Amino acid sequence: MAEVSYKYKYSAFAQIIFSKDDIEDINPENIGEFIIDYSYDEYTMPIIYMNLTLKDSIIYKLSEKQNTTTIIFTVQKFIYEEDKLPLVKEDYIKQEFIYFLMDDYTKSKVSEELDEEGTNLSHVVIGLMDKNLVNNTKKDFNGTITGDMTSIIYTIINNGRDILIEPLQYNTQIKNLLVPSLNSKKKLLNYLNDMSCFYDTKFRYFNDFDITYFISGSGNNIQKKNDKYDTVYINIIPYNVNSSKYEGIIIDAENFNYSLNISEQFASPLFNNIINRTYTKIRGIDSDGESGIEELNNIDKNMIVDKYKNIKINNGNKTILKNIKSTIDQSQNPITISKTDIDSSIFTINRKYFIDASEVYDIEMNGQYLLGNKTEIFLREEKDFSVDVTMTFFKLIK
Repeated sequence: MAEVSYKYKYSAFAQIIFSKDDIEDINPENIGEFIIDYSYDEYTMPIIYMNLTLKDSIIYKLSEKQNTTTIIFTVQKFIYEEDKLPLVKEDYIKQEFIYFLMDDYTKSKVSEELDEEGTNLSHVVIGLMDKNLVNNTKKDFNGTITGDMTSIIYTIINNGRDILIEPLQYNTQIKNLLVPSLNSKKKLLNYLNDMSCFYDTKFRYFNDFDITYFISGSGNNIQKKNDKYDTVYINIIPYNVNSSKYEGIIIDAENFNYSLNISEQFASPLFNNIINRTYTKIRGIDSDGESGIEELNNIDKNMIVDKYKNIKINNGNKTILKNIKSTIDQSQNPITISKTDIDSSIFTINRKYFIDASEVYDIEMNGQYLLGNKTEIFLREEKDFSVDVTMTFFKLIK
């Protein structure tokens, strides 16, 4: 089999842009651990948390000029081979960010740590959000909407970057729909989905650093430009099996996929039966008193009497019950895995994921999963960074 395993490392650089004529280059050695949080269903973009060591005067200036200052942050990835220089470094992130400070920094704060010039240095934690995305996603909407739903969605989410839209299951024609005052794109999309669903599952709207996704929660592969392979296989393997020691990610060029071997000590399944014991069916009731019913999967077999959760539905939109059902079904048995030194850009919400955990857990855990969230923790190793990627997956119930 034509398999190759690669291990990745990362470099990071940052500049503070106080103004066109006032730019502060941050010494790369003063960039400490940083974390990138991809909460795909909670937020609409990644958030970066970065540890820096800076002169007190720079920290005070960051605090005072927060509304007008930006930070350019660059992360590069490269294939790592011990005792060899990297052949190619490729940009993973290169954006201009607005920032927020995780603490109050006043001129009374003094550090005992000194740089060579005797200037006070302090540690600071900064949160970063893509400047263009923040400016673009916070929009005020009101008025009426007319058109087919695909065209309407494209117009709403267009931000000048590449867009990947999974074809809608319900490309409803909208005519003169009155929209109340809403202050973000996500709120507008939620409102439209409440009126007429886009898919049988929930929709997922996320602005990554290089592309905007608008897809369903079905786990379908929606291939984007320059994607080599569309599928990732994850094998949960007993700790004492040698193949669990494979570093990095395995590229299977013969079968056109990626694979990961995860030792059982870095996998955490969660079995959640609370929902099943609470209710077995969802009943939706509209303003005319008409109702629709969806039955949950994996219900508690000990329940003799059905228990209902009642939902109010708008505009006769009974498909919203399927949205709610799929979200509840998927939330019952998540599994979290961790892997170090991989190309984490491979793990995006438009790919298919299959997990085989039969050697460690019950065979019923095997199947297709949905990538729920991803956290990348970059740890300094001399001049460069290693990465520890933690991901939570939710099993798809067909």
